[in-house]
Amino acid sequence: MSEVPWTKAAWALSSQPTPKLLAELQQLIAGLAEIDVWVWDQQHQQLISITTGASVDSVAELREAPAWSHATPIRHLGHSLGVLTLALDDVSNDDVAALAYLVGASMRANGPASEVLELSGRRREMALPAEMQWALLPPVQLSVGGVRLGAAVEPAYDTGGDVFDYSLLGDHLFCAVLDAKGHGLKAALTSTLATSALRQARRDGRDLEGIAQAVTEAILAAGQHEDFVSAVMVEMDIGTGQGSWLSAGHLPPLVVCDGEVSELELAPALPLGMAISGETSAPIVQALALGPGETLALYSDGIVENAMIEGAEVLGDRRFHEILSTSAARAPARSADNLAREVVERLLELTGTTLRDDATLLTVSRADEAKND
Repeated sequence: MSEVPWTKAAWALSSQPTPKLLAELQQLIAGLAEIDVWVWDQQHQQLISITTGASVDSVAELREAPAWSHATPIRHLGHSLGVLTLALDDVSNDDVAALAYLVGASMRANGPASEVLELSGRRREMALPAEMQWALLPPVQLSVGGVRLGAAVEPAYDTGGDVFDYSLLGDHLFCAVLDAKGHGLKAALTSTLATSALRQARRDGRDLEGIAQAVTEAILAAGQHEDFVSAVMVEMDIGTGQGSWLSAGHLPPLVVCDGEVSELELAPALPLGMAISGETSAPIVQALALGPGETLALYSDGIVENAMIEGAEVLGDRRFHEILSTSAARAPARSADNLAREVVERLLELTGTTLRDDATLLTVSRADEAKND
């Protein structure tokens, strides 16, 4: 941020809750006629003002609105939090970008303690299973070290059985998609237990095999002998694309390369938490290599098994692969973190929004080094 009179004072306010920060900035910055923050809703389809509740469908609408001289995206580690709008003429783009960064820091720092941002991003009441699920999930976007990750979950306000998870430790990326047996509250309870066990094992330094075992042990220890989760887990060095993966009763990952979609070879294993004649899941860890310009996709079975509007047949692998491939080809490297959302939106055009099974998609895209030169 360049050295303008309000710079240091503005940064000193970054620990304020976002609405309070905006009010303070209004008083601090000379010539600032109006300031607002617009947050994305749960499905990243609308931007909603935290001060008025007004909504728009795109960043372009805000940029074209005569009320605002600036409309700048607010991002944190690649996660698109929303848009900062200003009615202020005498300010550089660099200062506005730095101010958006400050507001983003306030949003992330105060999000867990303030309901304003959470409630602003909701377009309707959320069911209890979905409330439990969204409390578990990390941000739906991540961008770091030439890797862009994006995730989408549908239906956003009624789900409960599907979850995605990821974490970054140095150059080590872990990501997973879990699908609990059944639907509703019981499935949400199982997925919550499974995700907590997964994170504990991961933070204890266990490998993929150990993490899978910990999830099974947690479900059985809770007495949930009829419940289980299918799971696909991946760990990868974001610099080299080298890593490993396993599947426990889950669909294998897909790799998109030069417009072609291929399925990694699956080594079948029981879902986590399932016991048959005393035998529990023993998934096999396999090698993974994701090259520059390639995209890895983890998904739940609802992605391909929901019925289409016309004809009532299931969407199926072929249609999903086609949509994934064409969407990946259209997405420039800088917007690959929107890929999962775009794919799910295109799928919903075929299936409608009333789904018979939850649908979750997580994509990890590595930058094409040759195209970036």
